[in-house]
Amino acid sequence: MKRSFYIFIILLLASQLFGQSLLNIKKADFFRQTKDGRRIIHGHVRIEYDIYKVDCDSAIVGKDLKSAKLFRNVVLRDTSLTIHCDKADIFRFEDKRSAYLTGNVKIHHKDVSVFGKTANIVELFDRLMVKDSVRVEYYQTPSLLFCKELKYDMKKETIVSTTIDSVFAIDSLKYYELKTDRAFYDLNSSTLQLNSKYDLKVNEFVNPIENISGFKPINILSIKDTVKFKSWLNFKAVKGTFRFDNNIFSARGGCELSRYVESEPDTLFFQCDNIDHSSITGITQFDKNVSIEKGKMSVTTDYGEFHEKSDLVKLLISPKVINDKSTITGDTILIYADNQNFFPKEASVISNANFISIPDSNNVREIDRMKGRKMDMWFKDEKLSKILISKEAEIVYFIREGQAESNASNYLLGDTLVIHLDEKGITKAKIKGGCEGIYYPGNLKMKALEKTK
Repeated sequence: MKRSFYIFIILLLASQLFGQSLLNIKKADFFRQTKDGRRIIHGHVRIEYDIYKVDCDSAIVGKDLKSAKLFRNVVLRDTSLTIHCDKADIFRFEDKRSAYLTGNVKIHHKDVSVFGKTANIVELFDRLMVKDSVRVEYYQTPSLLFCKELKYDMKKETIVSTTIDSVFAIDSLKYYELKTDRAFYDLNSSTLQLNSKYDLKVNEFVNPIENISGFKPINILSIKDTVKFKSWLNFKAVKGTFRFDNNIFSARGGCELSRYVESEPDTLFFQCDNIDHSSITGITQFDKNVSIEKGKMSVTTDYGEFHEKSDLVKLLISPKVINDKSTITGDTILIYADNQNFFPKEASVISNANFISIPDSNNVREIDRMKGRKMDMWFKDEKLSKILISKEAEIVYFIREGQAESNASNYLLGDTLVIHLDEKGITKAKIKGGCEGIYYPGNLKMKALEKTK
């Protein structure tokens, strides 16, 4: 009882003598001062470090009360931050507060927890660097990051790493896995900047996850073993910026995307140099070396847009669409896609519309040709079924009458042409306004092609 009373008196005197100093010893079971002025304290240690509170099992406090070594079960906290570690050195140097943490470091700040083996804190609790087997858990949007070294500015709320191994995240509908080397993340604006090559995988759940706000980030690692997916997407690029708060992103350099849906037989492949997407406008822009492939359909252009509200794809510079045996070109091509499988339902070619088809692969000379100033197309069961050509419409097609080999050809010219097709080619053509029609039977059938040269 007397020993505890004396320790209390010593601590009270120390608090009064050094109340204006950096370190203020508030509590300990054992207190001893060395000849050189250091204070050695043990048992339920409590120290105030300016506005921060420090707990540990034992500590050695410097003579000038500007530094301390903390041991075992170390906890440092202020109103928004809590740090756990096995050992900590805290000190002030040239009016800058710093700390060095080692062993089972855990830093929790707002919605972020950072784990590692060592950490440096510069200007205490504002900026820190965590090293060795670093793990970051973000709770607002359940996310998990692994890296070797991490810089975390808690004042600006930014996270930077140039040694990333992988990043995992989920929302109620999708699972995300990111592979890259370096990244910058702004917690205030929910902006992720990727400054080196990255590989992003996005898998869509069959059944949405409920109560995603309470999902623990560490459980993301095991979720693939407990859920089923209905689609798989893989995206690669050289650089990228993602704004998660309003779903805006851009990708630069060598963009490659592949998407497979379990209910569909064909994989979608997409390539371009640059992509810009905004959920505010609902528009995705893609330019330079654009290529889209799915099944027997391929699309190329130098610039295009996807309008998600209307499922409209605009091909605006040097567009070309190849569908099975047919090739379509023009100044502008508009495609209204099926939002389930991304295959065209309707399409329009505006200005310099051209259509070329080779229905018989054994006779590549028999080319069906159509052209006009505007061309509208309709698809059925993923096959071209009807074409309407308006303004200066011209067509050459070979008549097969259900046979593989043609027995004649037609040349038609008029204001408007309506063409019906099946898997073997053109079955019926109807012409309106300013009509000209020439029928070439038998051995003369190839002469129809001369009319379009």
